[in-house]
Amino acid sequence: MGSLKDLEVLDFNQNCFNGSIPEALGNLSQLFYLDASKNQLTGSIFPGINICLQEFDISDNNFNSELPASIGELGNLTVLVAMRAKLIGSIPKELGNCKKLTHLRLSFNAFTGCMPKELAGLEAIVRFEVEGNNLSGHIADWIQNWGNVVSIRLGNNKFNDSIPPGICQANSLQSLDLNFNNLTGSIKETFIRCRNLTQLNLQGNHFHGEIPEYLAELPLTILQLRYNNFTGVLPTKLFNSSTILEIDLSYSKLTGCIPESIGELRGLQRLRMSSNCLEGPIPPAIGALKNLNEICLDGNRLSGNIPQELFNCRNLVKLNLSSNNLNGTISRSISQLTSLTGLVLSHNQLSGSIPAEICGGFTNPSHPESDKTLNLLDVSNNNLSSKIPSSCTGFEGSSSQLILFNASSNHFSGSLDGSISNFAHLSSLDIHNSSLNGSLPAALSNLSLYYLDVSKNDFSGAIPSGMCNLSNITFVDFSGKIIGMHSFSDCAASGIFAANSTSTNHVEVHIPHGVVIALIISGAILIVVLLVVFVRWMMLRNRSLPLVSASESKATIELEPTSSKDLLRKKSREPLSINLSTFEHGLLRVTMDDILKGTNNFSEVHIIGHGGFGTVYEAAFPEGQRVAIKRLHGSYQFLGDRRFLAEMETIGKVKHHNLVPLVGYCAHGDERFLIYEYMHHGSLETWLRNHENTPETIGWRERLRICLGSANELMFLHHGFVPHIIHRDMKSSNILLDKNMELRISDFGLARIISAYDTHVSTTVSGTLGYIPPEYALIMESTARGDVYSFGVVMLEVLTGRPPTGKEVEEGGGNLVDWVRWMIARGREGELFDPCLPVSGLWHEQMVRVLAIAQDCTADEPSKRPTMVEVVKGLKMVQLMKHESHNLQQFVAQP
Repeated sequence: MGSLKDLEVLDFNQNCFNGSIPEALGNLSQLFYLDASKNQLTGSIFPGINICLQEFDISDNNFNSELPASIGELGNLTVLVAMRAKLIGSIPKELGNCKKLTHLRLSFNAFTGCMPKELAGLEAIVRFEVEGNNLSGHIADWIQNWGNVVSIRLGNNKFNDSIPPGICQANSLQSLDLNFNNLTGSIKETFIRCRNLTQLNLQGNHFHGEIPEYLAELPLTILQLRYNNFTGVLPTKLFNSSTILEIDLSYSKLTGCIPESIGELRGLQRLRMSSNCLEGPIPPAIGALKNLNEICLDGNRLSGNIPQELFNCRNLVKLNLSSNNLNGTISRSISQLTSLTGLVLSHNQLSGSIPAEICGGFTNPSHPESDKTLNLLDVSNNNLSSKIPSSCTGFEGSSSQLILFNASSNHFSGSLDGSISNFAHLSSLDIHNSSLNGSLPAALSNLSLYYLDVSKNDFSGAIPSGMCNLSNITFVDFSGKIIGMHSFSDCAASGIFAANSTSTNHVEVHIPHGVVIALIISGAILIVVLLVVFVRWMMLRNRSLPLVSASESKATIELEPTSSKDLLRKKSREPLSINLSTFEHGLLRVTMDDILKGTNNFSEVHIIGHGGFGTVYEAAFPEGQRVAIKRLHGSYQFLGDRRFLAEMETIGKVKHHNLVPLVGYCAHGDERFLIYEYMHHGSLETWLRNHENTPETIGWRERLRICLGSANELMFLHHGFVPHIIHRDMKSSNILLDKNMELRISDFGLARIISAYDTHVSTTVSGTLGYIPPEYALIMESTARGDVYSFGVVMLEVLTGRPPTGKEVEEGGGNLVDWVRWMIARGREGELFDPCLPVSGLWHEQMVRVLAIAQDCTADEPSKRPTMVEVVKGLKMVQLMKHESHNLQQFVAQP
């Protein structure tokens, strides 16, 4: 190809080419356009220099290398696109020599360090995108030199400090995205000169103060300020904007009422103001917003009725008014919302009956033969009464698409209608604690349910025998009034629930006598996972701090009165409702004073780690009790309530000796703290790196034991607990060692319980650099196979003693997985093991076998990775290995 001297355009995007870009391309002296995107290219990037090149696209490849400094020699380059190309290292300062560059798009790579000041010379730049990297430092003032810039995207990095005041020096700026950084300060005057700004995304930072009125004077179409610390009332002028299409002010500390002027936002399509402190009624003027397709006002203090005018918003797709103080009835006019797919009215004070139209009336009037659109209906935790209408349990000929129906914790009467079987797509049904009676309809067995909770009702009679055929079920709760169990016992005797596929099913079943039946895993991989949970109503003894009894089925986290320090003056929010019945022991209820004293006002000396969404401090409580305190990061105060609930309830439900025990909590204002048992011997990472605070390294026998124990724990999370749990941040620093050198898995800050209520899909990549599987950057979905990849990286750390990223593995591209592959490809397997480990004998043979398992775990394709069941099986086989020639004395003498 290098002989095609007159070639000007070369486009081979979206193929399956591998290997490196051929150096001969540098001989194509007339080439000005090169698109190599969406392949599987690796190695160095375009080592041959072609000064004529103007547009260069290498996105979506697997280079695992740095962007070369020679890129700065491309003086005619106008467009450089290298998104999701697995680039590492720093952004080369030589890019500043590309004076004609108009489009620089380097998003979703692994760049580190600061933005080089030489980029100030890119005066022709129009689009600058580096989101989704690990860039740090402050946003430099020289950015104001870009007089032609239209779009700047710096989101999902680690930038700190405030936004430079001259960021809008160029009136050309139209789109600014700074989401999910560590930026601070007020925006009182920051954007006042941005006269052409149409899109502003500041979500997930530390900004504070009031939302300025001048934003209404900008031609904004999208305003995303959620997950910050904004205070004060909603700016009235903002609701007079003629251009705004989306407003997201969720998860802040905004107060006051929703202004009546909201009706002036005639073009508004999405309104999100969840989890603030808004009060008063929902203004009827909201009904004038004919283009609205989403309203999320949940988690506030709104009161009064749901205004009738709201049902004039005929284009609504999602309506969430949950967790407020709304009262009155649910109007029959709600059926006018013919495009609605999700309706959540839970945790209010709504009364009366569920109107029949709420389920039966959602059809498109222009296409009456079309399917009903409603997928999710949640009216739980209200004061609703009367019967559940038959239209909400299906009707003959129904084409409803309802997938999730939750009417739990209400005051209904009557029985569950057998016509529920006509809801062919229903996968989650929760009607627990709803005063229903009669017998369970046999029609339940005709559904494809994953989740079924009919507990705490007045049902009688036998559980329908057809329930044995619910092959997809993962959670069943029949507890409450006595129900005949003979037919259900037959299910258990025959293996419990027929499996129609080879997939592994795990079912958590609750039956009247409190017995939890864990299901036998169908398939050859795992034969027995039996969980027997005995809830012990006991109080912890010998504790000087007050305990919360686990016998309280519901408990409130109270805000403790403390000292007058700044942290103690924070405004209190509504108390959280946390189910403490899941905890085996009582929990310490700790005050802010206890925490401040125990950590010496959060002294850096007390910091012992940084976990998912939190900094961890060592502390001493009264009577010398040592604990580890996780303080949820201020930048994630928007997640405070949700994260706090998730951490506490997840740890409470998962009872396993290899988990770091949660022993207490504290909630004060917006501060959230989790108190864990102190792990005396630190983390596996510390021992592997032989840091100063570790007296010695650990030998192979201990390392293998730790690998097997950690694998067992992950297997338990993936296969032995219902709902299943994905850890999402498995790494060596999350494997801790207690005073007896027994391992404990920590940091469920990123854990997600997979249930009918959680799709476990994130908008950002979860995990830690070096442990994140390659597919996460593309699908943004955490999976059990992703955990397997991360655990494979941990095993490679154990074998090599090297970190997952950094200079020690730069020969292979900067990450441990590729370094190991690089060493093996060159026949240097013997050199990759930690020098502290044996170089021959039985233990060395075990290391080679574990290396093979780790390589399987870190396969690029998720489908080629083993399950944790298979990993445990493999490691157990390694542990049982024997070698005919090994000498027992030599075996004992190994380090």
